[in-house]
Amino acid sequence: MLEGQAAALAAQRAKPGHIEKLRTLIKEAKDILAQDEWDTKKLARLDMEIHLAVAQATENPVQEAVHRMIHENILERYEAFSMSGCNVFKEDFNDLEALVQAIATGKSKLADTLARNHVRRFNNYFKQGVLKDET
Repeated sequence: MLEGQAAALAAQRAKPGHIEKLRTLIKEAKDILAQDEWDTKKLARLDMEIHLAVAQATENPVQEAVHRMIHENILERYEAFSMSGCNVFKEDFNDLEALVQAIATGKSKLADTLARNHVRRFNNYFKQGVLKDET
């Protein structure tokens, strides 16, 4: 719910600098995914940076602080999961690219839906064991 609210608010309030930052982060991820071997730690960090950039685009410091707390906590766990060789990262960044496009075009309802679906899908992956903990 929190991610969806932030995405919807970002679609309403994002300034050109926010959109540029989001698009730059997506490009960095796509460049890594185009390589034969992926730097999965860098991809995990880019994922977090995109989520935080969405929160920054809300122009709400409380949203940003809450998202930073949540995502820094998640990152510690995320980096422990084995995802190399699977398409989870491609799916992740496809979701996030669509989310950035919705924010950039001011489509708040779509941004909300895309963010909620993204978080729901990845929560399910963790629950189903698609992502394996290697700690």
